[in-house]
Amino acid sequence: MGQLWTHQFACSVGRHRMGAWFRKLKGLLGLGSIGGILGAVFGGLWWLIEGMVGVPGFFAGTLGWTIGIWSGFGAVATSGAGLLLATLGRVPALERLSPTRMFGYGALAGALAPTALLVIVGMPWSLAFAVLAGVSGLFGGLAASGLVIVAKQAPDTPLAEGSELGALGSGAGRV
Repeated sequence: MGQLWTHQFACSVGRHRMGAWFRKLKGLLGLGSIGGILGAVFGGLWWLIEGMVGVPGFFAGTLGWTIGIWSGFGAVATSGAGLLLATLGRVPALERLSPTRMFGYGALAGALAPTALLVIVGMPWSLAFAVLAGVSGLFGGLAASGLVIVAKQAPDTPLAEGSELGALGSGAGRV
């Protein structure tokens, strides 16, 4: 009887840890998707400005290629900032989370994204990649700290009982 209770207790503790792990993973994927959207917008603006100036720059390519690269950098920068926040220290409540701290984590993750790409592809280091790492780091820092600022200003209102989103959150319709 004691072993059965211990097994049931261990399974419930394992489910709790697994649930917490999945919540963190969903949060990181959410940050990454928002960062990817911000990166796509940034990449589109980069391509547009490069086309208007007429000087071929580092991303002299198609619109889809430029948006794809910056979308990837944005996703890696924001989810990397969340991962750094989760691993390097205790995650404070949103009210106590500093935009400056998130800027540092986002800048670090954003600068490491093109550097890792450079190492994986095996291309030689150049000034263009150093500029790319700097711009990507700045973008990652601004995106991560901007997300914290926006999240702090969002209203914290509960969903209405009859709303469709309230039904989704309650687990209605699960099989």
